[in-house]
Amino acid sequence: MCPHRPEVDHAILAGGSYRTVGRQFGVSHSAVARHVANCLQPSAIELAASGRAEAVDLPDKVQELLATAEDLLAAARDAGQGAGMLAAMREARASIELLAKLSGQLRSGDTTTVNVILSEHPEWQRIRAAMTEALAPFPDAAAAVGEALRAVEANRPRAAIPATSTPGAGQ
Repeated sequence: MCPHRPEVDHAILAGGSYRTVGRQFGVSHSAVARHVANCLQPSAIELAASGRAEAVDLPDKVQELLATAEDLLAAARDAGQGAGMLAAMREARASIELLAKLSGQLRSGDTTTVNVILSEHPEWQRIRAAMTEALAPFPDAAAAVGEALRAVEANRPRAAIPATSTPGAGQ
């Protein structure tokens, strides 16, 4: 993180042009533009544009909230109030998360999605083989289970299986 980040952010949010801010901190105006695009949260920019953020240093305010949450956590711990401790921990966690977002250490949307095709997984292949073997003596059941599994693997709804009476059932 840039050692002058708070001052740079403040200069940008105060309405300084990218060229002016760049000259003030010895960087190019394009570096300032990249900083705004990649590091400043859109909500902070919108708040500054509305004119309501001039006197508020958001990281300092969140630090105050975090300190209060930590004090409440200690008081709840001392009093043996589990619910109060949990509530204070949630608030502390939210404050820490917000500080990380404000500092650029955490961005919304930084996620990784891993898709796993279960029908190709070796464990699923073993389960399917075991089911097929177990259903071999019951051809109607094997056909119904096979159709259901093919529908699941094709990601489509399963056809309705007609209700049949089983000898000895319901008597």
